[in-house]
Amino acid sequence: MFKYYSSYTLLWIGLTHLLCCGLPLTLSLASLSSNALFLDSLLLNFELLEAAEPYLFAITTLIFLLIISFEIYNKKIKCQDDECCTEQECSSTQKKIKTNFIIATILYTLNSSIFLSEVILWLMILNCENMKSFIDFKFSNYQIAILNRQVPTDAKLFFDEPNITPFSTAGHVSLENSFLDINKLIEKRIPSEIRNNLFYENWIKDMSEICKMFCLFQEKDKISFWLGSERGCKRFHVDMVPYRCLTTYKGQGTEMLPNEAADRHAFEQGEPNENIIKNKSAIRYLNKWDIAIFRGGNNGILHRTPVSAMNGQSSILMRLDDFSFIEEIKKINSDF
Repeated sequence: MFKYYSSYTLLWIGLTHLLCCGLPLTLSLASLSSNALFLDSLLLNFELLEAAEPYLFAITTLIFLLIISFEIYNKKIKCQDDECCTEQECSSTQKKIKTNFIIATILYTLNSSIFLSEVILWLMILNCENMKSFIDFKFSNYQIAILNRQVPTDAKLFFDEPNITPFSTAGHVSLENSFLDINKLIEKRIPSEIRNNLFYENWIKDMSEICKMFCLFQEKDKISFWLGSERGCKRFHVDMVPYRCLTTYKGQGTEMLPNEAADRHAFEQGEPNENIIKNKSAIRYLNKWDIAIFRGGNNGILHRTPVSAMNGQSSILMRLDDFSFIEEIKKINSDF
């Protein structure tokens, strides 16, 4: 009876794991080729399920091992020797167990692939507990450091209700006067009805604190600051700067492709995304309000602007670079 009920349990958990992890991946792939905004909102509802993924995978593995152990231990015992059922009932039960186990094995294989791809990506990421933790990133081999943050309740209303006219602004922000520098850079770009919102000052403070952190990280008294609603990095790429800090305040976060899911040779040869991506299911996204510092150069993680942002979905991104970055861009583009 253990095998009978555990086979159904294994099947159910396998389907649940595929739902919590496989379905969001499927929706992610669908959103790559469409502009269906409901897909993006639907993906956000699976965050709680994804949080339970390691536990589901552990339970599935445990039940698999128990069933295999039970089978080895009882392989010489015939079902009909047990007086609890007839030979016909026994045969029917054995067929059900075998069918469930085959299906569960297929699901377990799929789920293992998904889970392991996420583990590989996790090994490239330094998860920070606070802003001070970013300093550890400089002395590590990680490709990216991320501080996950909850979106403030007031921020949802602030960014979702008003329709901000497409804008971008750039300049230098200092460690000493970060709040004033940011406010001066963006006040003429943001409509007055938004500037008068009570959350506006909190937003400036948040950007100011991140800029201070990045100044200390870079060991500079000033950094290059860019804030805008138009993002256009269509191709997967690495940043040719030592470090770059990104925070998405509105819309979907930056799209990332781990090394194991990418054809780095195709990338280096300038080939299109279709040839660079080896495993679409491994693509991941930063969340809104996450703070991420990307390591630049050839060893950086491949990333790009999410398709939703390029297809017209409203988006606001803050990008921070070394102080010299804006000066270099101005040499190339005098209108910058």
